Amino acid sequence: MRVAVIVQARMGSTRLPGKVLKEVLGKPLLSYQFERLRRATKASALVLATSVLPGDDALAAWAKAEGVVCSRGPEADVLERYRAAAEAAGADAVVRATGDCPLLDPGVLDETVDLFLKTGAKGYVSNCNPERTFPRGLDVEVFSRAALEEAAREAKDPAEREHVTPYLIRRPERFPRRCCAARPTAPATAGPSTRPRTSSS
Repeated sequence: MRVAVIVQARMGSTRLPGKVLKEVLGKPLLSYQFERLRRATKASALVLATSVLPGDDALAAWAKAEGVVCSRGPEADVLERYRAAAEAAGADAVVRATGDCPLLDPGVLDETVDLFLKTGAKGYVSNCNPERTFPRGLDVEVFSRAALEEAAREAKDPAEREHVTPYLIRRPERFPRRCCAARPTAPATAGPSTRPRTSSS
């Protein structure tokens, strides 16, 4: 099964414009995120999904320089943007990530994809819906390309088109939901005996 991690990003943030390319220690935040995503063993492809607006040309240029596949689509209809990116990647399953989460953990991503595969690659699996089981910034959502195609075809609510997954989340009878919870680990030398499982990086 070809699993594509699709990262949505744009330069037009109202609170902090251009935040995904802001530099920390001389490197854009988006570069840190893709470095971490490359460590995910379950990812067959990484795709940056941005808009066709001229303001996002800088993201397309970053992707070209970094050797990252870039798919461009509507700014507001992010659902269609994801559909086009999944098609371009030849994906069977999609991992949704957002460009403002540079510390997304590749180990958490792999565990969420594993759970999705164990369910028969059906429905919707995440660590943030219907309940949040990991801290903000580690959000992972996984669903099939077929589910994404249906959502892109059928969703009419503007919120379902802007936020990508509400069409799936609101229809658990058609897309059964599973939550990837943090698992207990061996007791630490100091501190609590359980903690969210993360990668060694």
